[in-house]
Amino acid sequence: MASIVACPTSSADALELQGESAGLDAITHARTYTLLVFEPDPLPGADEDQAAVVERFRIVLDAWAGDAWSASVHYDLIPIFGSFATEGLLTAAQNPLRRWDLDPALHTDDDWTLNHNLDRAVIRFLHPAFEVRVGRQAIGFGQARLFNAADLFAALGPASIDSEFKGGIDGVHVIAPLNEFHEIGLVAVAHGDDLKRGMLLARWQGAFDGFDAAALAGMTYAAPTVGLSVAGDLGGAGWYVDGSARFDLDAFEDSPVRVTAGLDYHFQTGIRLMGELHYNGAGADDPDDFLALRETAPYANGEVYLLGEFYAGALASFELHPLVNLSVSWLQSLTDGSALVGPGLGWDFAQEVSLGLGALVPVGERLSVGEGFAPEVGSEFGLYPVLVFTDVRLAL
Repeated sequence: MASIVACPTSSADALELQGESAGLDAITHARTYTLLVFEPDPLPGADEDQAAVVERFRIVLDAWAGDAWSASVHYDLIPIFGSFATEGLLTAAQNPLRRWDLDPALHTDDDWTLNHNLDRAVIRFLHPAFEVRVGRQAIGFGQARLFNAADLFAALGPASIDSEFKGGIDGVHVIAPLNEFHEIGLVAVAHGDDLKRGMLLARWQGAFDGFDAAALAGMTYAAPTVGLSVAGDLGGAGWYVDGSARFDLDAFEDSPVRVTAGLDYHFQTGIRLMGELHYNGAGADDPDDFLALRETAPYANGEVYLLGEFYAGALASFELHPLVNLSVSWLQSLTDGSALVGPGLGWDFAQEVSLGLGALVPVGERLSVGEGFAPEVGSEFGLYPVLVFTDVRLAL
């Protein structure tokens, strides 16, 4: 088994230039991952062990002029070194919700690549009656942590190990408060140069006695779409229900509905327990149909990552020390019985510096080769390799 060593990368000091009514901040975030990937039961001809070191340098520029105008730019520079640096396993697909994008590969060599990503480029205008954000920005919706059923805007997958920053999308976001407890908004998002497949959604959010609620309604990918998120408190535990649906008017029975219900409780002993149930109407009920799903719209759009229909998930964390946290996640497919287990250990050993150690361990029937060398999927999480990683993060 290959072994690799990561060296933490220093973060540059923040540059700050301020006047009476204008200012500029420049900060560099640095993150280093070491990844070891191996297949417990590899197919003939496949590599058993693979390793890589991933650096992510994120340059953040924030500027403002008075109380009304501000702008933000986030740019990632990502060198990747290792035996699978050039195989696309660490390079995310280009976000379809962008009008224009950079070619992600700056350089490709036999054993290393250099990627980059312009992830934010947004201008904000703040008025007492409304706020307008124009450009590349992160837009989120919903409360779920493990299975986000209501987030239509480039949601992170449940097995993402780098979830520090949500991917930016190109659009306009208008927010207008109605009073202290309610606000409305409008979201318009690009889809490349295909305006018909973009997003135009009206949004409402309100706070009530004992619970909060939010709703979306409009058009996405040329189809009517709705989303709902409700959250509250019950006996000291936080509860939430998220859902979304897109309606295919030509084939209504194929309209995918996704719903998540969850509970989250923090004990005084430092233990946190969270559990979720999820229904994925875009998925299939038979592993034999999983590979064909990649060609359907929800998966091609990057909205849905799960292949089955029914899931349960749990997350438990315990504060061993104010600076040390132990956690384990469990994602269970109720469709085929497979699971993905994610133990983790985090240590904040200095101000703005943290170290993480984790793994993703699949449980389930593995991919096999059938007649005519056609791949046969035994289970969803059985498609995953075993992943062990370290994570060194600095932010100044």
